[in-house]
Amino acid sequence: MKALNLHAVGDLRYEDVPMPVRQAGEVLLKVHACGICGSDLPRVFTKGTYHFPTIPGHEFAGEIVEADDPSLVGRRAAVFPLLPCRKCEACQVGEYAQCSDYDYYGSRRDGAFAEYIAVKEWNLVFFDDSLSYEEAAMCEPAAVALHAIGQASVGIGDTVAVFGAGPIGIMLGLWARTAGAFRVILCDIDPTKVEFARKQGFERDVEQQLQRRPQRMAHGARGHRVAPHRRASAHLAPLPALGGRQGVRRHA
Repeated sequence: MKALNLHAVGDLRYEDVPMPVRQAGEVLLKVHACGICGSDLPRVFTKGTYHFPTIPGHEFAGEIVEADDPSLVGRRAAVFPLLPCRKCEACQVGEYAQCSDYDYYGSRRDGAFAEYIAVKEWNLVFFDDSLSYEEAAMCEPAAVALHAIGQASVGIGDTVAVFGAGPIGIMLGLWARTAGAFRVILCDIDPTKVEFARKQGFERDVEQQLQRRPQRMAHGARGHRVAPHRRASAHLAPLPALGGRQGVRRHA
């Protein structure tokens, strides 16, 4: 099969690689869509993966073509890319993102910049044909954004400012609206991102020049809830003055 295989930092090759051989408890997934995460760029060009060669790619969806359970064949699934050890203290209480000995598709083991990948059944997130494969591949970053909304306790009537109008920032804005926020303000200094955010329906509430009114946005008369988003690490970092809680996702 064909894959994008990382042989060294900056040495990403489109080449033939062996088909993955699934083990018991795994399915063989034909990859239909895989996102390029912001973390994939430094992983390929500056930091590298945990070993070489490695096939990157951890935001993906596809069709099951082989499985222990024949009823799974043909089903569509996205994949939770974290592989927890299920033995440490965090795993014992279901806090898999805090696992102390985790594995990860696309950085610690081969990922989905390939035609096929063998994945654990436990990691499958099934979806129907109301979603495209491209939409389903965004399951993981969408979950990151949803987690941040929950950590910030965004609710009906809130005004929310999101700092960073990249993909997850826009998802934060959409989730905030779904949670009932009165107003969502996306902030970014990159005019390309600002324009893209406007095209996603944030026409009136996009702020490009952050320095113009940071205090008014953080301490408005309505008691704004501010949930900054850092694009590179996908952390929720509420301002201490607002008494926010911090939520951190385990990343590759």
